[in-house]
Order: sequence, then structure tokens, then C-alpha cells
Amino acid sequence: MLNKRELARHRNEVARNYYLPGCAKTLKRPRQAVYMNPSNLEEHEITKCRVCYQLLKHGHKYITEACRVKDDLRIDIVDLDSGFELEIVCKHDGPAVIERYKREGVIIVYTGQDILKQIADVFAHE
Repeated sequence: MLNKRELARHRNEVARNYYLPGCAKTLKRPRQAVYMNPSNLEEHEITKCRVCYQLLKHGHKYITEACRVKDDLRIDIVDLDSGFELEIVCKHDGPAVIERYKREGVIIVYTGQDILKQIADVFAHE
């Protein structure tokens, strides 16, 4: 278990790996804010809110809709405490998209299923 100072330092180190989409890589995503994309389905965005609520309930800090600095891959949710990346996937998303995120080590969260079971790995590192 990290003390408060170590945890804050760890969160900052994880957050430095992401930036605000469409902007310079020096602009960072604000924490604890759920950003929504109107091109996503409502079910996708509601699931994102539910996952963020569970993270918040467990005392985790997070950022949403952030791009990786190293490869510009956009991630739905990044848990700053564990470093896990989570991508919300709907039924209509193709297998190629899902496989790409899995290859990158991103946790896939399917809409319409039990969120806590799907993100159990995130809380296992507390």
C-alpha cells in the first residue's frame, strides 16, 4: 500500500503517458471528469459512467477519453492508481477492434454485462 505522497507521484507518472485528443501532446486530460463522445452509442457512454463511478467509489483516480503519447491510441478510461486501461465495447464493435485493444493490454468492458466482474483485476491491486 502506497502512502499519500507515493500514490500522488504514481498517479502523475501514469497520467503523463496520456494527452488530450486533438491537441498538443503537452495538454493533459483533467482527472475525475467523464468526457463523452457523441459518436458513441448512449449505452457505451452510460457504461463508461458506471465504470467511473465504481472507480470513484473505491477511491481511485481516473481520466477518460485520453490518447496514449506513445502510439496515439485513444482509451476510454485510464485508472491512474493501477495503471490499467479500460475500453468500453458494444455489440456492434468488430472483432478486429477488440483484438487490437487486447493486444495492447487494454481491459475490455462489454456493455450490458456485470461491470464489477469485468473490472475485478483493477481492484485486485489495491
